Amino acid sequence: MIWTLAFLLLINILGGDSPFMVKNMDKYVKTHVVDKVRKEIVLNYLNEAKSIRKKTVNANKSLIKEFTKLEKSRDAKQNDFDKLIDKIVEAQKKSQGTNVTAIQNSQDYITEDEWSAIKIDIGEGFDKSAKKRSKGIKKLNKEFDKWKGKISKTIADKDKRKQAIAAVEKLRNTYIDTKKRVQDELINSNSIIYHYKAPEDKLMALQESYLAWIKEVFDTGAATHLKLVELTTPEEWKKIM
Repeated sequence: MIWTLAFLLLINILGGDSPFMVKNMDKYVKTHVVDKVRKEIVLNYLNEAKSIRKKTVNANKSLIKEFTKLEKSRDAKQNDFDKLIDKIVEAQKKSQGTNVTAIQNSQDYITEDEWSAIKIDIGEGFDKSAKKRSKGIKKLNKEFDKWKGKISKTIADKDKRKQAIAAVEKLRNTYIDTKKRVQDELINSNSIIYHYKAPEDKLMALQESYLAWIKEVFDTGAATHLKLVELTTPEEWKKIM
């Protein structure tokens, strides 16, 4: 049960949910950057960033395997999770740094009017993907509900059962809150990510906030795992996990 959730969490978070990750940016540049030379330079920056992100995605696949392996193990310790979470945050820091650099370099070759037109397309694109994002959240909520139902039927002790369900609900809320924070940045036209030639220190501050949000999700996931170990017998553990 939990490894299905862990996989979904990792795919959603490591797969590109970020205030610096704008889908179809190359399409918007091709549409709105008028000068062919400037357009080609910007596209080269975007392609370079995309190439680095692909390598990061491949590295993230091994992190997914490590995380799900820990979540399956009743013997996993806090230190095991801490080491892996540090790897996850570091991988995301590298990926987001690439995106920030691409934004800054690209804007040197995009006029302010062109950027304003690109911003409109970004907003419209995000609106069009709202249904898909909602579907993803519903799928995740369904998995959480199934997990809670399994716990309700399995853990014999009433007090421990209540604590276990509360721990799972906290993980759900932490993840949903993180998704909302990222989406709020994406839909907010006044967000620093949409400013023309935004100051680097402000972009980096947002990146640090993003990394803190990611770390909170995985810290909560680790805490949930360890709490369930504490609250279950080995037999109950096998049934709910």
